[in-house]
Amino acid sequence: MFYFREQRGSLEESLRTLVTLKDWPELVAHIRRLFSLFPVAEEEISVEPYGYDARIGWQTYIVTIRGQGVAGFCTEINSKPAAETQMPPPREIAGNGSGAS
Repeated sequence: MFYFREQRGSLEESLRTLVTLKDWPELVAHIRRLFSLFPVAEEEISVEPYGYDARIGWQTYIVTIRGQGVAGFCTEINSKPAAETQMPPPREIAGNGSGAS
């Protein structure tokens, strides 16, 4: 299992879109739902290392769609069954307590 969040104007807004997905096919299906106004081929989706985000405790990967830009961000995609994977929730956003940073 892994987390995916959509690209938004702020981290707080992005975390409101947080979903837990189980594998690559589920990510592809989720992105196709998000971008349902135009077809997205699986080979147009890429996931690349982006860096550690200390605000939420993620080793972050950027998810892009060729020709469209950034779809969102995720933790490392893991194909293990959910029962074998223990994933902690993202940490609270550091800052003023409202979640804004």
